[in-house]
Amino acid sequence: MAATLTRLQFETACKAYIDKHNARTHGDLSLQAVHPDSWTWHEHALAPHLGYMSRSVLISVNAEPRSSHEDDEGWLEAPETVDDVAVFSESDIVTARQSVVYSATFQVPAFYFTMHHSNGTPLTLMEIVSSPLLRSSSILGTETTSFAVSDPGSNFPLLSQGEHPVLGTPSWYLHPCHTAEAVEEIMLEVESVGLAEESRLQRCIEAWFTVLGQMVDLAPGSVP
Repeated sequence: MAATLTRLQFETACKAYIDKHNARTHGDLSLQAVHPDSWTWHEHALAPHLGYMSRSVLISVNAEPRSSHEDDEGWLEAPETVDDVAVFSESDIVTARQSVVYSATFQVPAFYFTMHHSNGTPLTLMEIVSSPLLRSSSILGTETTSFAVSDPGSNFPLLSQGEHPVLGTPSWYLHPCHTAEAVEEIMLEVESVGLAEESRLQRCIEAWFTVLGQMVDLAPGSVP
């Protein structure tokens, strides 16, 4: 089975996922890290089947930065100069707005996000890398510039900046180039069960979140 989706299948999968996981009891962080809840589906303002799902989470960034990098002059309104080590206040709480959108190029879900301090200032890339959002194991051996986190052995950056496909606003996103292959390995087991189409599509999004959770900590609870 190819783990790619049409736009309509993506919409069906997301809505089925939301119905299932938003209805469950909150508080199980281990489940949150695999199948996060509190997502909302948003229709495109003008065109049908161009919607996406999103949520907002609060993340504490009072941990020490993981490593030093170059100055992080950012496209997302970063200061002109910053220290080579990200510095957070002792009790800084960051709002992360996360979106799951459809990648027309790769025909898979894609993870887009923004992160802002409590005063509304966007985090620099160094601050994002130093925050708990990205799992330490996912960025080992990577190189960070002012606009991307890259694996030297890959043709595509792991994390880069671009426009949100639906909103057209500046966002960071994880490149979806290898998503289909990773999800397909999980979906091979699902295919053998013989689920109805909607349930199969819902499981496809669950499989995608399982893959995403290896790179991103999805456990923080959402903002009311």
